[in-house]
Amino acid sequence: MRARYIWDRTAGELVSAEEYAKRQAQRVGEKRHAIGAVKRLRRGPYLWRAGKWGHVADMVRRMERGAGLQVIRDLEPYRAAGADVACDGKRPVVGGRRQHREFLRRNGYVEVGNTPLPPRRQQQMPAVREDLQRAMATGMPPEIRAAAEAAKNAGKH
Repeated sequence: MRARYIWDRTAGELVSAEEYAKRQAQRVGEKRHAIGAVKRLRRGPYLWRAGKWGHVADMVRRMERGAGLQVIRDLEPYRAAGADVACDGKRPVVGGRRQHREFLRRNGYVEVGNTPLPPRRQQQMPAVREDLQRAMATGMPPEIRAAAEAAKNAGKH
């Protein structure tokens, strides 16, 4: 008696008829299990939020607990620290975020905040020695000449 072989498309190989029957039964069982899992799912609307699917009722419950929408109030009216070109150089009363942005833009101001600024580079002061020598050569009063000589001699020690 010859053995019967069947091509298993799922596995991509040639298997005996008995093996093929076993695999089919196993696949049917897996399908039934998956169908049961789908039937056990809650019915109703689902939403994709924060990278996962969630039932709408669960999301509403979470929002009711306080994890919902939060609103930031607008700025209270305040008197600006700088002058405004639109108000003839007077300090205007700014009534909100939009007016604040427009005020800054209109006057060329930049809001700095409390972030630390990068340190400034120290500017090199010109050498004093050359200035003193030039002043001594051109002539100066005797008391200043004496102070310059004392400073010159103090730098040599």
